[in-house]
Amino acid sequence: MSQHRSKGGSIKSRFIVIVLFSLLPFLLAVGSSTYVVYLLSADYLQTQMKSSTRTLHNLIGSLLRNSVRSYLRSKVEVGVDIVKEALREQGLADLPEEEWPVSLPPELEERLVNSLLSFHVGESGYYYGIRSDGTVFFHPDPKIAGSNQREREPVKEQLLLRNGYLEYRWRNSDEEEPKNKALYMAYIPELDWILSATSYREEFVHIIDLAALRRTINSVLIGKGGYSYVIDRAGTFIAHPYLYGKDARGYMPADEFSSILQRFYAEGEGIASYYWRTPSGNKRRLKIVNFKYIPDFDWIVATAFYWDEIGRPIHRIVFFNLLMAFLSSVVLFALVYRANTSIGRHLIRISEALERASAGDLSSRSAEGGPREIRELSKNVNRFLEELENKTGSLAASLEEKERLLQEIQHRVKNNLQMILSLINLQRNGVLTEEAVNALEKTHRRITGMAMVYDHLSRTREQMIGDRLSVRNFLEEYIAQIVSSHNSVSCNVVNRIDAVMFSRDLSIYCGMLVNELISAAIDSKAIGGQSVLIDTELCDEGENVRLTIKTDSAAFAEGDLPEEELVDVLSQQIHGTVHREVFDGGSRFEIRFPVGKAV
Repeated sequence: MSQHRSKGGSIKSRFIVIVLFSLLPFLLAVGSSTYVVYLLSADYLQTQMKSSTRTLHNLIGSLLRNSVRSYLRSKVEVGVDIVKEALREQGLADLPEEEWPVSLPPELEERLVNSLLSFHVGESGYYYGIRSDGTVFFHPDPKIAGSNQREREPVKEQLLLRNGYLEYRWRNSDEEEPKNKALYMAYIPELDWILSATSYREEFVHIIDLAALRRTINSVLIGKGGYSYVIDRAGTFIAHPYLYGKDARGYMPADEFSSILQRFYAEGEGIASYYWRTPSGNKRRLKIVNFKYIPDFDWIVATAFYWDEIGRPIHRIVFFNLLMAFLSSVVLFALVYRANTSIGRHLIRISEALERASAGDLSSRSAEGGPREIRELSKNVNRFLEELENKTGSLAASLEEKERLLQEIQHRVKNNLQMILSLINLQRNGVLTEEAVNALEKTHRRITGMAMVYDHLSRTREQMIGDRLSVRNFLEEYIAQIVSSHNSVSCNVVNRIDAVMFSRDLSIYCGMLVNELISAAIDSKAIGGQSVLIDTELCDEGENVRLTIKTDSAAFAEGDLPEEELVDVLSQQIHGTVHREVFDGGSRFEIRFPVGKAV
């Protein structure tokens, strides 16, 4: 026993280990709470950064969008005025709506189209017109003019809106890649025209309100020194709280600046860090930055803050929590060690008594001593061991007697069934009529099934679960026995039987049902001396079991079974649901029944 303690540790050391393990949740809670505070603080600042960057990004997009919208709208309004003036000259402006749309003289329409195509929209923009059926009736690209584009964007969207501003991606026939474009459109119902002015968004970068952008930049504050800025690919600050128009290279080494700027443009969006020299001195401090690329301007919009501004309070929280955790651990360990020392000796005695009992010596008892709680524990342990010793002896004797009686009963039942089979064999030898012989053979097969169940019980007792046995081996043996008893017919036997556990009674009823069905299948071909297919499947479906027997004759048709009434009775006994099917070349008998329901 001392050797066992030296290998596994003493009760005292185990108790200390248990206490230390019980202390782990406290330490984990302190560490987790500190870590959660750290994550929440960092997440909050990152959320602020992302929000500021996203707001600034959206603001720049809105400034560009508003500028483009206003410009294109003015161009479309000029075009509409030209068309309206032409309608007035032709006396078509005041026609009632019922007469819309009207057609202009070809010469006038051609003159209008040429006039619109001659106007400039931005640097490379243009006018174009479509009709409500999607036909592009004029366009500077001759490959598009005259074609129907109703299934292509943006024409598909224009046919739905007819008026207003729209952003889209477009590739002319002479361009390799689509680009970001914007258009403004107005519908002229008198002619069924949708007149549009369009240009590339990037051409309008120079007209956005940079003063409004800088005012927004100056209003963004994160912590004590956090701010937002906009920088271009050359490293010049487009907008910055105090470095507007300056080159960022003056505040960090050139190689580091090139590396971080390349990362901005390569990744397009994300979080990065770099060391930045403060304007008030030469000290370099770590900055965390959230950046986002603006493709229309080829700019980077970013929001940054100094890490030490949030790291300092978080470090204080971490240090304070760890200090409290350490002091609490020291105090708790001291208290536990003192308590363990005072009661460890008596706990070891109790443990030794339980170890001897677990080794099989139920007569072992613990010496009663120590504090009141320990004495009560010793008395309870001794009382428990005494009752356990008495109960274990009684249970062992009872189990042994029951096992003996059960084996005796099964043995006698098996012998009685064998005696009945012998009597049937004797009776069969003295019977002259074929009908009587057949009746005795059927009875013989039925009793054989019962005998096989009890024989299987005695041979597979170690594999049983309670009073249940695996039905697979039993059915395979029983089917072979049935087939061999009909030696005048050649049988093609196919078995697919799951390892399902059946009670003894369910096994008997199931075996008798299988016997009746297989015998009927074999007898259906006994006269012609033909071979017969016996395909048996027992499938586990959870709470139910499905038994299917298929043969290549019509033996299982409704009313054709020789023992129809017996089959119905057996099916009802096992609470089964029967389904029969006759098909070309054979028939099938299928029954579903519960496994756990008493028969």
